[in-house]
Amino acid sequence: MQTTLQTILLPTEERYLECPGLFYRPGALNIPGPDVLPYGKYARWAGGFFPGEPLPVASTNTDRVSFDFKKQALYVAEDNTVSLCTYFNMLSMRKWLSYTYVEDFAVELDLKGEGEIIIYELAAPDVGEHRQYLWGATSQVVKRVPFSCKRRQKVNIPINMSTTTCVGVDIQASTAVSFFGGRWLGQVEAEQVRPVDICILTTTFQKEEYITANLKLLQEGIWSTATQARKAKEIPCDIAEHLDVIVVDNGKTLEAAQVENEHVSLFPNDNVGGAGGFARGMIEALRSGKNYTHALIMDDDISMHPEAFRRTYTLLRLLRPEFENIYIAGAMLQLDCPNTQHEDIGYIHRNGYFTPRKGRLDLYDVRVCVQNEVLWDPIYNQYAAWWYCCVPMRDVREDNLPLPFFVRGDDVEFALRNQAQVITLAGICVWHVSFSKKFSASMEYYQVIRNSLILQACVPSMAPAAFFRQAHELVLFNIYQYAYDYADLILDAVEDFMNGPGILKEPRGLDIIKAKGAYNEVLEDIANFEDLDVELDLTDDEALMSVRHDIQVSMPKRLIRMLTRNGHRRAPAFFYREGVGTTPYDWDFTTGNQSGYKQILAINPVEKTAVLRTRDEDRFKHIMKRLKEVTKRFKNDYAQIEAQWQAEAGTLRSIDFWKNYLGID
Repeated sequence: MQTTLQTILLPTEERYLECPGLFYRPGALNIPGPDVLPYGKYARWAGGFFPGEPLPVASTNTDRVSFDFKKQALYVAEDNTVSLCTYFNMLSMRKWLSYTYVEDFAVELDLKGEGEIIIYELAAPDVGEHRQYLWGATSQVVKRVPFSCKRRQKVNIPINMSTTTCVGVDIQASTAVSFFGGRWLGQVEAEQVRPVDICILTTTFQKEEYITANLKLLQEGIWSTATQARKAKEIPCDIAEHLDVIVVDNGKTLEAAQVENEHVSLFPNDNVGGAGGFARGMIEALRSGKNYTHALIMDDDISMHPEAFRRTYTLLRLLRPEFENIYIAGAMLQLDCPNTQHEDIGYIHRNGYFTPRKGRLDLYDVRVCVQNEVLWDPIYNQYAAWWYCCVPMRDVREDNLPLPFFVRGDDVEFALRNQAQVITLAGICVWHVSFSKKFSASMEYYQVIRNSLILQACVPSMAPAAFFRQAHELVLFNIYQYAYDYADLILDAVEDFMNGPGILKEPRGLDIIKAKGAYNEVLEDIANFEDLDVELDLTDDEALMSVRHDIQVSMPKRLIRMLTRNGHRRAPAFFYREGVGTTPYDWDFTTGNQSGYKQILAINPVEKTAVLRTRDEDRFKHIMKRLKEVTKRFKNDYAQIEAQWQAEAGTLRSIDFWKNYLGID
């Protein structure tokens, strides 16, 4: 039987005007030679890493190539070419061959006009565990097919199987051509197709606009589309009958009439955080009476394309037996920079940091898109984040629910505990607000560190991760930046972990969030600090971004900075500087920009806000004393504390615990 693998997408909604290069690119495919860049030697840009400058993208709405919203078609002028070798529209042939039974590929294009269809193979080498990137791809024309469609019609072209990474298409117009979309097809035996029923689990707290918008997209892009296809006597998209949604409303502000239908169920819930909301969703999926095969855990504050669900469903149906229990990770693309991939698979580095496996990627660069689709060797302690993560119901059981973290780390703990094997596929993605906009010290310095230590105590594979060493370093880093409250938050996190499982047994997560949130600094408009003597142009966007660049001081001053903790202990007079130092207000840490200043301006360059900090020797002495005491206790008592957490972990994951915690029958 022949089945649709991937729909070839066009930017059919105005929201895609910000990222048309993910769908098509004017002109023929053109790939520069590869750049070999060992990890650590990347070009620095806006707090992320890119493989040098991204490929330039020509204007995607010109007299040569443009998208017609009225006709819902891509117009290509006479003697011009459009390339569909893009993130959404290339076929990841190597993955379909490796993970599924698919063979005998084909591409089908819906066209009007005359010209030639050019089929490319695009290849890049696989990447091992130790990240040495070859940022490049080779392309080869494997087929040229003329077409002459005086009326709109579908052209079907068989594609030879290959071990290439991706296959892509260009449309070269001899006369004016209108392109209405298409699809990649594959052949499978009927008995090889698996039954799949997916339940989307999403939890929300007073974000009605996100939930209702996403449910509308599902209605229009999945359920209504199937109904229209049946009326037109076409073969409907099979996913429509196999996709339900459970909405857990932690704010109790949604009405059933706003969201519920035959596919969507609403469950009001106490505000027990993301972990509590997802646990409630899992419980309701288990007792729904439906035989779901997968739970798709998804954030509420995201934007998505319905095609992500279709590709997820199709991939699951066609998987080979050895992959039947894999997790599918949806990539997170940045909402404020929608061609940027922040992460698809994450892992925990042995130094204790949560890290994207691939680094930040510019998906307008064809080379990057191809490299993104190669087979990456599994890496230790990898996980799929719950902004979009499809989990087999084998792992959603009454004795295997999330730990009650409230927020942060529940997805990581769940994946590592269940030894998740994770795969990705281009187009399975969501757009999410950039984390640089969501930075909260009480979350990153309290919740993350506390929950990481709990994760380490409960999951044996996490033993080598240096979470406590990381916490110790972060205390010192925040002292360097005069962020004394944040240093205290970190020490609070360690102490609460050492006080044992009682911190998670009662539904006090919201009270803790509020208490720790009082430590968060209040940032002001950057314009309020223009009169300060800062070595940075606070009115220039590019200059604000450069706050992340660590401009080092001389070696003697570096040594003095380390020995005196940036002047908290008495230092030689030449170490101290006039004016105000700078530092980024998020996870980044610079040293030279801060050295020797009495005051430091912490800047969020994305939001254009800042807060002014002043060196305080008394706070420094208090925190250093506390750090010494906490370190001593941790070293002496860790084995006993770890045993307590391990003894209680099974109870904290059980349905009986969660029913009591949630106050449900």
